[in-house]
Amino acid sequence: MITAKGKGYKTGNPSIKSWLSGKEQIDDLLALDGKEKLVNNVRIAFQTPVNVKWDKNKDDVTEVCPYTFEDALIFTNLELFRQEGLKKMGAITTIANLLEHSNSANELQNEIFKKLESKSGFQKADFAISLLYKDDFVDLVAPLYIQEGLEWMKLYLDSNGNSNGK
Repeated sequence: MITAKGKGYKTGNPSIKSWLSGKEQIDDLLALDGKEKLVNNVRIAFQTPVNVKWDKNKDDVTEVCPYTFEDALIFTNLELFRQEGLKKMGAITTIANLLEHSNSANELQNEIFKKLESKSGFQKADFAISLLYKDDFVDLVAPLYIQEGLEWMKLYLDSNGNSNGK
């Protein structure tokens, strides 16, 4: 089942259930601010909604609630997956083809979900390695929840006497 707001869905993630006791509802988790994601010296990070501009000629955006790191990365970098010439690149080509044949962000999310759940035709490791080694993806942007976690970690380390980067 695809993550969505307002449906009464609960997280199945055991780490989130353990660390954020009493916060199993997706809506409750998505409403947490940065301070509420802190437990002792640990900051909990999980996928957060992405506003997707499906048609670059229109101002309309669709909010998508990613289910995995992969779909969060794809929706954050949608235009990179729309570029020409993404052939013979394994999982990247799979995503580019799904994007080309989808009529909306929601349809693409459903197709990505099916691919990820089927375990066929989409290898997560292949996807990650392809992104790391292809010049086409030099401008790849980390999903917001990853950015927030890294910013928190830097501030945490800096505030504990590590401002020289060590």
